[in-house]
Amino acid sequence: MPNTVDQQTYKLDQQLGRFGSVFFRYTTAQYENQNINGSVSLPFGIGTFNEKSESWMISHTIPITHSIVNNFRFGRLEPISIQGGIAAPASDISALGLTGVFQDLPSYAAMYPGINFQGINGTAFGSQGNDVTTSDIPTWEFSDSLSMTHGRHTIAVCFDYRRWVQKRDLSNDFLGQFGFNNDTITSNSGGCPNATGDCGTGNSVADFLLGYYNNASTFQPGPFSPAGVAGNLNQYHFQYFAPYIQDDWKVTNRLTLNLGLRWDYRTVPFEQDNKMFWFDRANPGGGLCYADKNLGTASVTGLGGPIAPDGNGFYRFCGRNNPAAASKKPFAPRIGFAYRLTDKTVVRGGYGLFFDSAETREIDDSGDIYPFVVRASPNPNVDSTLPKLTDNMFPAVPLHQVTPALDGSQFFAVIISEFPRNPYVQQWSLSVQRELAKNTTLEVNYVGNKGTHLLNRTNYGQGLPPANPALCDPSTGGDPTVGDCPKSARRPFPNITSSLGFLGSQWNGYSSYNAGNVKLERRSSSIALVAVYTWAKSLDDKSAAAGVGSTNAFAGHMNEHNQALDYGRSDFDVNHRFVTSVVYQLPIGRGKRYGGNMNRAADLAIGGWQVTAITTFQKGFPYSILANDNFGLLTTFTQRANLVPGCNPNSGFTKSIDEYFNTSCFTQPLAGQFGNSGRDILRGPGINNWDMGIGKDFKFTERLAFQFRAEAFNVFNHAQYGYDPNTATSIGAPVDNNPNDAAYGKVLAAHPGRIIQLGGKLIF
Repeated sequence: MPNTVDQQTYKLDQQLGRFGSVFFRYTTAQYENQNINGSVSLPFGIGTFNEKSESWMISHTIPITHSIVNNFRFGRLEPISIQGGIAAPASDISALGLTGVFQDLPSYAAMYPGINFQGINGTAFGSQGNDVTTSDIPTWEFSDSLSMTHGRHTIAVCFDYRRWVQKRDLSNDFLGQFGFNNDTITSNSGGCPNATGDCGTGNSVADFLLGYYNNASTFQPGPFSPAGVAGNLNQYHFQYFAPYIQDDWKVTNRLTLNLGLRWDYRTVPFEQDNKMFWFDRANPGGGLCYADKNLGTASVTGLGGPIAPDGNGFYRFCGRNNPAAASKKPFAPRIGFAYRLTDKTVVRGGYGLFFDSAETREIDDSGDIYPFVVRASPNPNVDSTLPKLTDNMFPAVPLHQVTPALDGSQFFAVIISEFPRNPYVQQWSLSVQRELAKNTTLEVNYVGNKGTHLLNRTNYGQGLPPANPALCDPSTGGDPTVGDCPKSARRPFPNITSSLGFLGSQWNGYSSYNAGNVKLERRSSSIALVAVYTWAKSLDDKSAAAGVGSTNAFAGHMNEHNQALDYGRSDFDVNHRFVTSVVYQLPIGRGKRYGGNMNRAADLAIGGWQVTAITTFQKGFPYSILANDNFGLLTTFTQRANLVPGCNPNSGFTKSIDEYFNTSCFTQPLAGQFGNSGRDILRGPGINNWDMGIGKDFKFTERLAFQFRAEAFNVFNHAQYGYDPNTATSIGAPVDNNPNDAAYGKVLAAHPGRIIQLGGKLIF
């Protein structure tokens, strides 16, 4: 995966005498990453990621008195990133029969659409997923800090202000996605291209060559998209204010205190063209507030009225252009101390409260809703002419007036909360450092934190479970279509009827983390040794959101009406970890203990070698035992299994890769019943890994050298199971965790075996 980095920085400094000093800095950087699948030989590659940024800053420092100094800074930063597929020449698009699939896009967004083949892993190409094609975040920053020294106090009074616009152009949504399956037509279908049903050769690649797509979809601009804007451009405006005061107080020669208070205020953003929706709590049936009042007043051609007329029951203008105002109480105290107990022992500790922005990530999704964008999904392979991919396959989607029956059932969306709250984390620590001998230190540390108002995804469409699940499950003589068994009878918001529910962003998550570690470190002229043991426990009700982190992070809780059922081990929790690293300079060569007077030729061959080793022992990641949502009665993304009373899943069986836990301890719940097993109650395989390396710098002159390295990862070739934390993009379950699967209980993943690599670097 080749990449290119070009960074340049220019700085100008000027002394102004009694008026202090000033500097000006200008930086430009460009980064380009080309996916190897996008090489010249295969122009349909997943594509490139290009990032360029430009920033400048001016700073002025002036001593007001001998004990008071002021620093003023003003600057601008603008990072721009472009990602997606490979640029599509018009000739290629025409040859594929894709003329008209995407129109009016800028040159950087004119790429190949996403193309996927059934049953062939790793062959997807084109623009995959709903990636941000461009991101542009111009940011202005102003800060001023006044510091003064008075006796044993060093006091700083500061103010930080930032203003930025988050511009996101989701042009990839408008390129289209095509899927080709291994479908085969039946003998009485009439044959392709005259078949009345789906056409197919039985081979997805052959279907691609013939144009027999199985599924396709794309987004189209809606009637309220800003004129002249390609793709789906959202422009969100933010402001940040942060005054703070800090006092570093040297109480005695042994004790120093750090005391501070910060006001971390972020405004709730607004979208430049009012492309913003949020959940309407005042609507008992469930609905959305919109920021653009024209949706309820402006007449749209072809409708004879507005998109969302008064009384539509689902959309309404709530009198403002963004959700409720942000909290005015984000006060963040900071306390720290350092106490020198003896000349060889120091005790340190501290506490701090840190706020984060509630909306920065979630805000991207709040404008991707009808009528700003509309989705087109044509019926597959019903056209009797070839090729199937023609310029009329995505005709304009007919517009409609908003109604609960139509819009509450036909789309799945992520909606920002009406009352966003700034998430915050409280952190505390205590450590003791002791010098055991010359060049050898021992540290004993404790760290903890507690997260509050963390981001959660809430499934607004999930109803309460049936009063008596046995009456809904056919296996017990029940009927899932009667009484309160159907989902429609139990929905808290009758308007929200989509099959997957309706996700909202809520800041009601919480977490806790406590850890202790012991660190031994020794450094000398020939050896550097660091050994660390960590015991930790991380708990939360959800380990990730916004599609980041473990499997199904995009979804809500199992039971939205009792989110506490999901409180348990974090998906990334590792309770025991021991790591040792050693760098050892062999005492052989010129100036060393052995062969100190050897000639230059001998030293070039056998002198100056360095050996490195890293050893890691670690417990595995936790995981849950899942189950099916039979008959879809729960509208849940994650259903867990029932735990058999009195059964211990970690005992009563012989552990192997074919049965990693006692599989008889879990059963499928009744239809309409949530499983009673806890989240992440089992732990996957751990790590027992040894990496080693050897290297040497061959120095030819003072300015020219060659560095050689030989490295072996998993040098003893241990069989290690579970997801490799160095390569996995998500944690997930390392073991098949669904009692309904044929591979239930079997280990699914393994770390790589021994890997040996050689490397060289020319230094000049």
